[in-house]
Amino acid sequence: MAFSRTLLLTVMSWQVSSQGFMDLVVANSMDISLTYLNSTQGSQLLKKSSHDRPYWQLMNHFLTETHSVTCGPTTATMVLNALGSQGLPAPVSNLYSFHFDNFSMVQHYWDLDNINASECAQKATSGSKGLSLSQVGAMLECASPRVFVDVVHCHSSSVSKFRESVVKAFEAEPLQFIAVNFDRHGLDQEGAGHHSPLGAYDAVSDRVLVLDVARYKYPPVWVHVEDLFRAMSVNFSHPEIPVKGFSTPRGFLVVSASETDRVPVFHT
Repeated sequence: MAFSRTLLLTVMSWQVSSQGFMDLVVANSMDISLTYLNSTQGSQLLKKSSHDRPYWQLMNHFLTETHSVTCGPTTATMVLNALGSQGLPAPVSNLYSFHFDNFSMVQHYWDLDNINASECAQKATSGSKGLSLSQVGAMLECASPRVFVDVVHCHSSSVSKFRESVVKAFEAEPLQFIAVNFDRHGLDQEGAGHHSPLGAYDAVSDRVLVLDVARYKYPPVWVHVEDLFRAMSVNFSHPEIPVKGFSTPRGFLVVSASETDRVPVFHT
């Protein structure tokens, strides 16, 4: 599916709308059109998008990564908390619980500490500063035997299959979630490999809404499906990051919850 993309500017430009929003039009050397959610066009896309159910579940649990290498666990935490609306239980959160003398208020909620507390999760993620797609998938499945994750690497997929997976997940009953692992260079953004969940899909413009967990850096952004798939597919050079094995195979996760348990699966 092809769309005509006319670049209006050759640099970033800000324009204040009559409603008082700041509209960011990004034109870059890679001919990629990014529409940020905190712009007039971005908010309008959400209002008219064909598939917005994940947005309303995930936004209640939107987290900001604490470090650039925690984007994977942050993404997994958001998805697990969103699955709570489907009855998925959460462990006690020491971060959100309160204890004083003999008084306690215990909160059950997934956070960046308890998501990696189990032996299963620690084994799946050991030796890694930044998690691969498969490791994030394993972390999710380690959280509960009721969580099912389909790990899809882009070298074994296609743009059309990715689009079909998004639509199928967002139309599923109960709702399924999509988390993506892409290279920021593929979207002409600053940074390298990154994980974030998808919040919505608009069939008319063929764009998905990436709920970027690096909220200190970028707001949620609408990206054309073809552009995001390319950013998940191409291995871009990162000479500034001297880490062996950094460019792991990227792709996306389809995450669902079931009423029945499964045998734990470790992804490699």
